[in-house]
Amino acid sequence: MGSKGEDLLLFALSNSNEVFLKNAFRNVILDVSLIDPSTKIGHKIITEIIAIMHISTKTELILNVLIFTDFTRWSSTQLKEVLEWIGSITGEDSISNLMYKCYNPILVICLCCDFLTKIGDVKSEFKQQAISVKLDLLDFGEKIIDAMDDTMDNV
Repeated sequence: MGSKGEDLLLFALSNSNEVFLKNAFRNVILDVSLIDPSTKIGHKIITEIIAIMHISTKTELILNVLIFTDFTRWSSTQLKEVLEWIGSITGEDSISNLMYKCYNPILVICLCCDFLTKIGDVKSEFKQQAISVKLDLLDFGEKIIDAMDDTMDNV
């Protein structure tokens, strides 16, 4: 795919072009190997993905890109960053955290749980932490659903 594919992917990531990214990977306009950390390009793109993860307004974008990644090829350091980022969703100040800035928090929880399972399966050293974070996410999801139910009762 070369430099043009890398540039296109980085541009789409930087500009939150979520619809394009989903269709580009699905229809093989962009090669999923661009997210392969064993290549120089893949390492650069994963570094960019990890940097964008910390921008709370791009949560769904990153999760939709991660659907197409193969965590078996990621380093322990990269996996740990993703695991910690997902864990931050249920942090102490979660009321003002990124989950409440998501347009579909239940989908975010489901995708995160799926990625936690994959990360735990890839690296046994992260298995227990992944399970713990997943349980926290599920509890958090239950609170969100309860809050939705309370809101609907008041309508």
